[in-house]
Amino acid sequence: MDQFHFDPEVQEVAQLHIEKVAKLEESEARKLLKKYREVRQELRDRLDTLPRETFSAQHVRSVLVQVNMAIDAMTERLKGSMGDSAPVMAEAGVEHLVKELNHFNKKFTGSVIPIKVDAVAASLDTSNFLFEKYDSSWEAFGTTFKSRAADVITNALIEQTSVSEIVQRLGKGFAGYEWELHRIARTELHNVYNVGKLRTMGDLAEGSIPDLFKTLMHPMDSRTAEDSKLAAKLHLIVPVDEPFEYEWEGKLRSFMAPPDRPNDRAILVPYREEWGAMPSKFSPS
Repeated sequence: MDQFHFDPEVQEVAQLHIEKVAKLEESEARKLLKKYREVRQELRDRLDTLPRETFSAQHVRSVLVQVNMAIDAMTERLKGSMGDSAPVMAEAGVEHLVKELNHFNKKFTGSVIPIKVDAVAASLDTSNFLFEKYDSSWEAFGTTFKSRAADVITNALIEQTSVSEIVQRLGKGFAGYEWELHRIARTELHNVYNVGKLRTMGDLAEGSIPDLFKTLMHPMDSRTAEDSKLAAKLHLIVPVDEPFEYEWEGKLRSFMAPPDRPNDRAILVPYREEWGAMPSKFSPS
């Protein structure tokens, strides 16, 4: 029996951290959505200044310029907001890791390991490490948005609709993509949280806790997907510097830290050999 993963205290601590990080992600994601909505309203205000006659070829360039400027502004504001949110998430990951290590080690060994971690420094280091990744995510989102907006404007020209109608269509387009932005934000923030943990685990494994491994804990509720249920059932335990791997629907899933797909709510959790059974390939011969 897997002593660690089935232990009620372990599950309670992990579930508490899952809930805390979900609330924090939601709070930070709302900040990004606020920036998004500000740009949407600014665009509508600018477009409302256009003449009200039938939408024509002469309007295309003006509207495209306005839309592209708005999307560029939105992208920059999202980057800035993400830059503010990332250290918050990474710091939470580091703080949760220290609590988990202390709690689990005391429970399974009766002792507490002195852990020296500067959570603020580690969070900034993690944010800098991930900057290019989430920077490119927002750039890709902006590029896709521009393409979709151009399609809306082109169709409006073909249909000879009014300027007020095109304003409404673009406004609905912005509103309709909120769910996509929210999904991207939650996924990126969840990644920052777990990478903050992972990078700190790597430092500890090279220093004061050389026998440190990593595993996963999943929330088990009505929202848990079948692939997550499988991953939870496997109780994956691997060295800190190696990927988690499992097969799902004939394809290999391989990832260093959650999420391994959008909306994955699993969190990274520390593990030591003396806390329970180890996979045979990692056990001493």
